[in-house]
Amino acid sequence: MSNEFWDEVFLLVKQYDQQRPKIFVENRLYYEKQDGTVIGYYETDHPEGDNYIVLSDPNEFFKNNTTLLRVKNNKLILLDPKQPNKSRLKKSQTGYKTVQGHAALLLEHNETYQDIEYYEQTNN
Repeated sequence: MSNEFWDEVFLLVKQYDQQRPKIFVENRLYYEKQDGTVIGYYETDHPEGDNYIVLSDPNEFFKNNTTLLRVKNNKLILLDPKQPNKSRLKKSQTGYKTVQGHAALLLEHNETYQDIEYYEQTNN
């Protein structure tokens, strides 16, 4: 085959490459604004919204347990799994009506029980 044939082939490939759409790659980590929990990682086809941070290295996301990752002050942090969890409920005089000694057993407004205690959410 002649050089003219290959020159034309390479020219066609070059023209095709120039017409191909450029893919914008940016490592975005999307999170919930209320508590900073991670909801998604995208390199392309980014969803709408401003609830994301740009990662310089995607391994910050891929090499860690997602349930321990949080975004605070636009920075990715890793929670310490050995640190005790804060209670989000406290005893009170109003709030959720529960069976005494069993905070997980909620009572409906129309239910009655002999021993009742109340719990409300903390602001932590």
